[in-house]
Amino acid sequence: MLVEFRVKNFGCLRDEQVLSFVPVKDATLQDTNIYNTGAPSERQLLRTAVIYGANAGGKSTLLLALQTMLFLTSFQSSFDINKLLKVSVTPFLLDKKTRNEPTEFEISFLHNNKRYQYGFTCVMDKIYDEYLFYYENIRRRTLFIREYDKENKKYNYKFGKELRGAKKIWCDATNEKTTFLCFAGQLKNEQLLSVWSKLISLAVVLTKKNKPDIDSVNKEIFEKIQTQKKICSFLSAADIS
Repeated sequence: MLVEFRVKNFGCLRDEQVLSFVPVKDATLQDTNIYNTGAPSERQLLRTAVIYGANAGGKSTLLLALQTMLFLTSFQSSFDINKLLKVSVTPFLLDKKTRNEPTEFEISFLHNNKRYQYGFTCVMDKIYDEYLFYYENIRRRTLFIREYDKENKKYNYKFGKELRGAKKIWCDATNEKTTFLCFAGQLKNEQLLSVWSKLISLAVVLTKKNKPDIDSVNKEIFEKIQTQKKICSFLSAADIS
C-alpha cells in the first residue's frame, strides 16, 4: 500500500512535491474514502487521491517521477539502467543551482504491517545516496544507508543490527549505476528481497509514454466474463448513455 511519494529537482519540479495518501483530520468522505490498514505505524490511508491544477503545472511530471523511481529500482542490468538514467533523470534546468544538483526520490509504503521508507538521489550517470528505514510503531529503524564520498570517490555503508546476511558481497556487487536494494534482493537476502519485490509491484503508472498493450487488454476483455461485468458496471455508474 502506497503511503507517500516525494520528489525534488525532476523535470519541471524544482521544489519538493508530495503525493500523500495519509488522511487529514477532516471527516469528509471518511466512510467511503478511508480504510483501516491494520498497521500500527499508519492506521488509516486514503483509498483514492486526485492531482489537479492548471495545464503545464507538473501533474503528469509527478506521475512520471513515480514511474521513473520504480523503474530505476527494478532494473538489474547496469547497462539498461545507464540508458534509463540518461533518458529519464533530468533536473530542473532553469536554475543555475538545481541543474547541477541530484534528483531526489523517496517512497513510503506498507508491507507486512510495517511502514517502509526508501529513497535515493541520482544524476544522469550515477546514483549517489540511498537508504531504507522501517517503522514498527512510531520509532524509525535503519536497515541500510549508502552514502557517496565525493572526495574519495567511494561509497560508505551503514547497516542496522536487524539486517542479516552477506553485506560485503552485496556491496561489492552494487555499482554506481544500480541501487543497493535491487542487488541485495536479487542476491536472495530474504529481508530485502521481500521489501524489493513489494516495492516494484507497488504501483502501475499509466501515462502517454506508458500505455498498456492493446492486445493484452482486448484478450482480458473478450475472454473474461467478470472483467466484462466490471466494465459494464463502471460505464453504467458513470451514466454516459
